[in-house]
Amino acid sequence: MHAYILKDHTDTIIYYNRETKTLVRGTGYISTPTTTPVYYTNTILCIIVEGKIISLPDFKVTAERLSEESLTINLSKDGFFGAAQPHSWEIMFNREIVSGWETYSATKTFFETSFLDIARHSWVSAHDRKIHLPQNTRISNDGFYIDGLYYDRLENQTALNTLSLNCSEIVLQRGMQVDRYIRYDPLIYFVVFGSDTQVKLLQESLRSLLTIGQFKGDLCIVTDREDMRSFIPDSFSGKLHILKETAHSRIEMWRARYTVKNLHGIDRYQPILYLDTDIVCNDRIDDILLPILFSPNISVGTEDHQNIIMYPSIYSEMESVGKHFFEKDQFFPTSKYGFNSGIIGFSTIHVAAKAFACVVSMINRMIALSETTGWVDQAALNYVLHKLACVDEHSISALIGVGTGTGLGLFTNATHTPVLLHFWATHSNERLDVIHTYVNKRIHELESAVP
Repeated sequence: MHAYILKDHTDTIIYYNRETKTLVRGTGYISTPTTTPVYYTNTILCIIVEGKIISLPDFKVTAERLSEESLTINLSKDGFFGAAQPHSWEIMFNREIVSGWETYSATKTFFETSFLDIARHSWVSAHDRKIHLPQNTRISNDGFYIDGLYYDRLENQTALNTLSLNCSEIVLQRGMQVDRYIRYDPLIYFVVFGSDTQVKLLQESLRSLLTIGQFKGDLCIVTDREDMRSFIPDSFSGKLHILKETAHSRIEMWRARYTVKNLHGIDRYQPILYLDTDIVCNDRIDDILLPILFSPNISVGTEDHQNIIMYPSIYSEMESVGKHFFEKDQFFPTSKYGFNSGIIGFSTIHVAAKAFACVVSMINRMIALSETTGWVDQAALNYVLHKLACVDEHSISALIGVGTGTGLGLFTNATHTPVLLHFWATHSNERLDVIHTYVNKRIHELESAVP
């Protein structure tokens, strides 16, 4: 079906208020379901309510065709023409002759369903960072609701026309009010090569992520194994991507962290988070994904856990965070502590693509020169992110703790429960058992806290 929508001389769409039975310019101060777009079809004005066409016989139409797609029309009621006066939202039928304000344009429109795309994603309100799930988006005749807020389709037609699979955000209007929504389609990825121990660590990390973290997004595993899908918990309801890579050494395994751009469809995810397999989700994962989503840079966690780390990752002292690179460049970050490359977050792949390409290039050169001792990728990543000025050390650092065989180390001056615990400080021979025990303990704590 097609019809014509009406606009006044300021290009404002004309609506019908079903409560006052008047024509109004736009949706007024706020959009409501009772303020319905007016259509011109088959010589009459009409509205559509619950799929039914309802004519508005009180209003008469005189039309002049300009083209197949547009008309010029005049509206009258009780013998008077209706004027779209600047000082009033209501169309005033008090004119005896037609002048500028009494002329309206009518443009052909189709009842497309493109605005249904908005119900296929989760969205985050920019002003309060509240997550709006797809099940809380409801489509109505002329618009849609997002958690109870009503948005008229025609009022937001321009914004909705830009909505596509890869649209990262949308700005919507509700009369005199506006809202900005950021698309929330998170992806978490891991790198797993070779040993069964790594697979078991992955399983524990995923168990914490799904049970404790309540993660609802998609997963990607960068791996050389053919059997990886068999290790994913049945409770995972998202989409699993397997990105095949090969690694013949530890440094090639670390390099694989920076190849996620090769995943088909990576452009549609935001935010994206890389996790080592020895990381446990200790609280709602959304609490760390949201600051990553809103950060313009690559989010990392600095290792300012002074009470737990024997050798702090100080830039001026430790090769593990790029001391050699910084010295050679005669450039050191203003921050004291370096960050761990086991947790890397970014809002979209475009934020990380150039930096990751630089890290891969540096690692390839180091392999060719046999300069592969130490924590190669971590040193390179610290150097690259600071040198390119694309690092965010503040958004998530306080949300990351360090796990050991004897306790937990919180970030200095942290005021929140850590969302992620990195057990890199636990001896490798004990790590799996320590993590398994901790995940069980944390799940029991949370279950016991439920009334």
